[in-house]
Amino acid sequence: MKSNVHSALTQRFLVGLFLASLFLPFGGLVLNWNATVSLEEKRDLAPLPGLPSQLEDLVALPAKMESFIGDHFGFRRELSSLFNLIQLRVLAPKPSRWVVSGDDGWLFMGQSVSYARAQAPLSPQRLEAWQTLLEAKQQWLARRGVRYVFVVAPSKPSVYPAFIPEDLAPAATSALDQLNQSLAGLEGLPWVDLKTLLLAQAAGRQVYHKTDTHWNDIGAVLAARAVLQRAQLPGVSAPQLEDFVRRPVSGIGLDLAKMLGLQYVLTEDVELLSPLGPVPVATLDAGYLGRDWGPYPARVFATPGRTGSVAIVGDSFVMATTFSERIAERFGRGVTVHRDKLSPDSPQELERLLDALHPELLVEELVERDLLRFEPHPEPFLKALAAQ
Repeated sequence: MKSNVHSALTQRFLVGLFLASLFLPFGGLVLNWNATVSLEEKRDLAPLPGLPSQLEDLVALPAKMESFIGDHFGFRRELSSLFNLIQLRVLAPKPSRWVVSGDDGWLFMGQSVSYARAQAPLSPQRLEAWQTLLEAKQQWLARRGVRYVFVVAPSKPSVYPAFIPEDLAPAATSALDQLNQSLAGLEGLPWVDLKTLLLAQAAGRQVYHKTDTHWNDIGAVLAARAVLQRAQLPGVSAPQLEDFVRRPVSGIGLDLAKMLGLQYVLTEDVELLSPLGPVPVATLDAGYLGRDWGPYPARVFATPGRTGSVAIVGDSFVMATTFSERIAERFGRGVTVHRDKLSPDSPQELERLLDALHPELLVEELVERDLLRFEPHPEPFLKALAAQ
């Protein structure tokens, strides 16, 4: 009798567990239906499709619903993390199409690895357009009393190719290599070759994070020093590594580990640098220039005891690292804005930034992998110069 009761209870428990496994993800979907962004994966989630109004919408509805449910079902993040962990530890060295796992704990953004495999992708016409754009923008800014420096932030595969799986090895000549070679012999261009610098430094010290897309504090100092040395502004010195106190920190994994949901598994030790001299006070201004900056609010700096001002326009290499601080701390005022929200390739957009800050120096940064996505168009600045 007791055996029958125990068997019945066990069966009910298993049935309840089975039903819970079916309905809990659905309940999570209901609670999470209006989420729009995955911070871990750094992408927009599929939206809930609207009611079809025509035949084409009705045909596309099943696929859109499948994408929506796939992005919003309950415990998706936890299950995705478990899947990535099994892939990483048991099945394969590449746990995600977003992240590539390399040797010795190094992680790489999948998009950057794909970019690095393209062999000499830039045409001669595109390289010529880059030169014309930099020359025109430099001249346009010079007429306004502003010095200009342009840099491409090397993607991590370019600086640490030895840690990438052999079947995904970078090409012999990348787009950045082509651009460096094209501009190397030209005098006076506002261009800094950061790849050669950071490759040389990486032989003796770590300049990028293992579990992050970006350079670390040391890499940020080296890049900022190269920019300010190229700018050659009177009274503005370039930072040296000796200007900082180093503090080792044992922490969790950074952005690439978070994209896998494995930031507590794929961890790294980092070295933070704090300046010995004046420290810039940074504030986030979501309404800077009277516009909506969305997830990229402007970073406004003020450094006691310094004079002059600097404007920095770039992507996550300036918004999510200490690169901006290392430059801004050499000036009394500064601002950093995201290039997706204020285009540095529009004279009108740059004019608004110059009118607000009156900087002595404008630094523009573009991440290397976007050299394939970004098409240089010098015409707006050529027309602006001709109209003056």
